[in-house]
Amino acid sequence: MRRSNGGSSAPLGLSATSLPGTAAGIPRPHALGYSMLFGGSPTPVETTELNPSWGGAAGEMISTTADLTRFYSALMRGKLLPQAEMDEMVPAAGGAGLGIGSVKLSCGVTVWGHTGGIHGSETAALTTRDGRHAAVFNTNADWAEGERPLAEAEFCR
Repeated sequence: MRRSNGGSSAPLGLSATSLPGTAAGIPRPHALGYSMLFGGSPTPVETTELNPSWGGAAGEMISTTADLTRFYSALMRGKLLPQAEMDEMVPAAGGAGLGIGSVKLSCGVTVWGHTGGIHGSETAALTTRDGRHAAVFNTNADWAEGERPLAEAEFCR
């Protein structure tokens, strides 16, 4: 991935991010995903390696939490897109933009980000508007209580 800043281009260093297409394997090291397959399985089924292309962008991107944190921090710091495009993508607090949503936490902090998942895995990438505090959470989608408690613990401590 590349960033644009005043006409110069330099890599963000997202060396652990890929789009596998129809390939079922994923780069190591990685977490294991387990799913009840929408209640269709009486016991958890390991779903780590599957053909993610059926889900399109909902689950096809593979990335480490470190790469996603670096990407969202750079995005919100204005290092990737011109201001006009950022204004369309990033909403006013409480709204939804083109790919970025926001939520106000119990402590008054508003975080922006995006979530995505596939069988056995859900990821939430969140950041403050200035991009100085970013965190990414990857949980098992079938048993996760949602990213809200994680966001509260990270951003409201």
